[in-house]
Amino acid sequence: GTSGFWLSVTLLNRELRHGCCAPRRLEKNPGRVVRHAVEAGRPLLLTSRGRGVAVVQSLSEYENTQEEREFMRAVVEGINDLESGRDVSLTEARRRLGLN
Repeated sequence: GTSGFWLSVTLLNRELRHGCCAPRRLEKNPGRVVRHAVEAGRPLLLTSRGRGVAVVQSLSEYENTQEEREFMRAVVEGINDLESGRDVSLTEARRRLGLN
């Protein structure tokens, strides 16, 4: 009956407020779950038996995360290059890049 529907909606609301959701709720109400992830601007953790199994997040949030990860990898690579003596002067870098 309708009481089961309202219980399901109440549970979904509570889960979304806590930033998590059971995969069965995603199956039953995908638009609402995805809309919440987009509007909240943070990932939504899908859980099964109390353990995280996947994440739903907006495309822009995913792209930002990927850009940050790539930037941090480049920073670490640069630090490793410096520590290994693989560096050039600013003048040489500008010459190599054609920025004279």
